[in-house]
Amino acid sequence: MAKIEEKVTKSHKKVTEAEVAHYYNKHKSQYGQPERRDLRIVLTKTEAAAKQAKHEIESGKSFANVAKARSIDPTSKSTGGELRGVVKGEEQKALSEAVFKAKAGVMSGPVKTSFGYYVFEVKASRAATQQPLSQVKSTIEQQLAEQGQQTSLAKFIKEFQKKWKDKTECRSGYVVQDCNHYKAPKTTSNASSATK
Repeated sequence: MAKIEEKVTKSHKKVTEAEVAHYYNKHKSQYGQPERRDLRIVLTKTEAAAKQAKHEIESGKSFANVAKARSIDPTSKSTGGELRGVVKGEEQKALSEAVFKAKAGVMSGPVKTSFGYYVFEVKASRAATQQPLSQVKSTIEQQLAEQGQQTSLAKFIKEFQKKWKDKTECRSGYVVQDCNHYKAPKTTSNASSATK
């Protein structure tokens, strides 16, 4: 079986430059990173509490202390309000839009969401990156070749089974799906419907 499989998979045509380029263009997001932002946030239940937190930070209190004292978000509260590597669309829509419009180093908010009111500051922004086709070409070629080989093997098996099923006589007691006189077992009807 291994020799047949090897012969079938070797017969698959070589992947072309055009196929690689087409695949790359169709799946570009797999070979890059979107813009990411590092934030400091404080989440409060009310707008007044958010304004108070913002005022405290702008008056000189450390962001970390205000976040620990006032934020209702347990995750960021424990890190002094820090959220790293936030991608657009990852947070609630209103917050995400505000974060990706904001300039670094500027206190912003309050922004109303279903969780409450956010005040935030963008600490850093990392631009989107994209690996060029030249860097990922060999990986894509290998992936497409493996997919093509699997497709060729599946096609061969299906055609082989179809061709030989009619010629396969199985002895009584040894009949399986690949035998020409195989009959699927009858399904039993529901016992409650049989009594009606």
